[in-house]
Amino acid sequence: MVERKLGGTISLQYPISSVEGVLKALEDKSAEMTLRVIQQSDGSLKPQSANINHIAPTNAFWNTLRELLIERPKFVAEMVGIPQLASLADFPMPKQSLKLSAILESYQKHNHSGKGTKQQASNIFNDFLEHTTAKTLADLTTEKLIAYRVHIHATVNSPSTVGAYFGRIKNIIRFAKSEGLDNQQLDSCLSLLSVLKAPKDERILQPSPINRNDFHAILKASIVLTP
Repeated sequence: MVERKLGGTISLQYPISSVEGVLKALEDKSAEMTLRVIQQSDGSLKPQSANINHIAPTNAFWNTLRELLIERPKFVAEMVGIPQLASLADFPMPKQSLKLSAILESYQKHNHSGKGTKQQASNIFNDFLEHTTAKTLADLTTEKLIAYRVHIHATVNSPSTVGAYFGRIKNIIRFAKSEGLDNQQLDSCLSLLSVLKAPKDERILQPSPINRNDFHAILKASIVLTP
């Protein structure tokens, strides 16, 4: 077997049956090799083990690669076999994830709902942030959202109330789109928030019909009161 190491951290094993096999494993890359062989009964040498330590690329290599990616992306794409690199200039640059505190602040300052409504929604949103420990949109993973859903399902009895909780959270995120915040990040987050759904209402309604005489009394009263 040939042990091939890159930068002292990556180790790959190569089966070998001859010295030629070792050399093939090396390809044309600079490396340091230690080969251990045993002598056969016929006098021939057979590789027993080999250590191949490849030299990690220097800063000059990465600087050259950077320049090539900027100036000759098509050439790099062809050489490494990754066609997408030819369009590297058109790739959207990653943006800093939006802070959830900024999203909440935008809602509190610019939403035209009543003070009480905004306060209630803000309280729910803050509870959501506390339970998920999220600071940015990127922190809102599916696992955290499902854990929050399980928590709310267990602590809030009414399915309609659960739906209202989740709806307020989504509305605050959605409102940020109208304030010019990153729509792509917000849309992606709203897609994740689809896991926040209320449970099916399985309560059995037991209506109590009104007494016939009471109904007619109410009906007569309404006729008298209605001009």
